[in-house]
Amino acid sequence: MRHKSRRNDSTNQQLGPDIEVELTLFPADKGGVKNPMLSGSWVFFNFGIPDNLYEGRCEFQEGTDLRPDSTGRAFVWLRTPRLNIGRLTCGLEFTIGSMEKIGRGRITEIINEKLKKD
Repeated sequence: MRHKSRRNDSTNQQLGPDIEVELTLFPADKGGVKNPMLSGSWVFFNFGIPDNLYEGRCEFQEGTDLRPDSTGRAFVWLRTPRLNIGRLTCGLEFTIGSMEKIGRGRITEIINEKLKKD
């Protein structure tokens, strides 16, 4: 599936997604959300770096949303990818949510080569 590009406001260039992920939303009775997460939603990612959350926009591949207690694949555009240069690996597991964890996931592909850990 083709992904939409984003515009880098500082250089006026079109940029693709930074990573591809598999996300699972927790069911509402286990602390998850009650409503689906819509494609294009901004969420916080916790990649396991203490005291750091990273905001990213998700575009789901299987349709327009991800329902609670389900799993789907998404392209993610990180708001500040430069903060993760050289830190990410394929297979890295993470959680999503800010104060409450609403889901978990893992990186399936690193599209922005600068983010790959050596």
